[in-house]
This record gives sequence, structure tokens and C-alpha cells, in this order.
Amino acid sequence: MLTQEGKEFKSRITPILDEFNRTMTGFQNNQDQAAGTIRIGCLPEVGQSFFYGLLLEYQDLNPEVKFQAHFGLQTETIPMLKTGDLDFTIVWHPLLSENVRSYHLLEERSVLVTRTQNKKAFSDFESAQWITYEKRDLLLFQFLKLYAPRKKAFALKNTSSVNSQQSMVQALLNQDAFAVLPLFTVEPYIRSKKLKIASDVVLKNDLYLLHLENQMLTKRASLFKKFILNRCRSQTLVSGFSVSQQVLL
Repeated sequence: MLTQEGKEFKSRITPILDEFNRTMTGFQNNQDQAAGTIRIGCLPEVGQSFFYGLLLEYQDLNPEVKFQAHFGLQTETIPMLKTGDLDFTIVWHPLLSENVRSYHLLEERSVLVTRTQNKKAFSDFESAQWITYEKRDLLLFQFLKLYAPRKKAFALKNTSSVNSQQSMVQALLNQDAFAVLPLFTVEPYIRSKKLKIASDVVLKNDLYLLHLENQMLTKRASLFKKFILNRCRSQTLVSGFSVSQQVLL
């Protein structure tokens, strides 16, 4: 038989345990549902130009699923993933961390482009006119390191910065300048002969899907992960393989 102290303890702890059990049951039911919201982060340009289309495609197949998309650099989205504000994020490099899972999605190819009317040869890249993505264009400097591996530093004299790749394309169409852009972004302009590839050097970056290591990954998250991995592994648009074969060979 319970002592008086035991009876008092039981009367106080029972409501707490009941609430705990209701919370756990509700959480588990939520984990087992395909419906709900998936929060995903992605690099801005490839997210808006390519991956957002996959989200809409998945939503057409699964109307009960909603998406919250956050477009930002991985320095912004990875911390959001770790704090639980995102379910997934798509980044350029896998994260070597015990509590994060990384899955290879696509190979993104970037090329040096200029408008077709530009007759200037790409020889002295430091004095050439450049259109850059914001002030520090990571793709451009990766390209230059690949183009001139022996050079330790690059001092570009003539640069104009914009904050989107579509703005870079529009700037290229109106002046004899150069830019490094993902092949999927410039593919339509290359096909229509408004832009041309100015170097046979091709920059390759792999894209990865990240999520926290979690044994209780929701059913909707598991289904979406399977969908996006399958779609990307059969996708050739971002890799630009067909375009690079036609233009570079």
C-alpha cells in the first residue's frame, strides 16, 4: 500500500505522465503521416531555376504535402538544418559531421561565357571585362584557379557585380564581357546562339542533399528524400552533358 507521501506523489505525477504519453503519441502519429510541411534550404540560383520545379512536381503528386523553401548559401542553411529549422538543405559540398547525412545529387557544370558578337579573345583575363555574382564570385575564382593553376592571386581590374545569375546573363548580352555561369542557366542562350562558350575549361561542382541523422525521420521526409534522389540521378539538365558535348567538341 502507498504511504501518504506515495499517494501525494502519485496524484502529482499522474497528470504529468498522461500529458507526456499524449505528446509522444501525437508526435509518433505525426512521424507516420505522409501529409504535412517539408522545410528545405537550397542554393539560390539552382534552387529557383531547377529544384523548385521538382518541389512543384512532388506537390502535384502529393497534394497533402506543403513546402517551405529557403534560398540561401550553405553558410546560412547548414546552421538552420542543425537547429531544426530545416528538414533538408542542398549544398555544394558534403558536410563531414557525425550527425549529418549527405547524399550526392547532381554534378553542376559551369563554363566561361560571353555574347556571340564578342570578337575579343580570352587571353589576358585580368584586364578583361567581367560580370560577377556579387562582389566575391566563388564560381569565377574556382574557374580561374582551374584555368591558371600556377597563379597564386588574381587581380581583376574591370568588374561589374550583380546579385543574380539572370542579371549576369542580361549584362552579358549587352556588352563584350565574360562571366562564369552554370551550364543549365546559359543553355537556352547557347542554343539560340546569343551566348557562346569562351573556354574549353569546365568547372565541376557536386550538389548534395543533407539532413540530420535521425532514427525518427518522418514518413513524408523519407518519401521526399527517395523522390528527389531518384529524380536527380536520372536528370541530365543540371549536368549539362548534352550541351557540353554539342558545344565543346
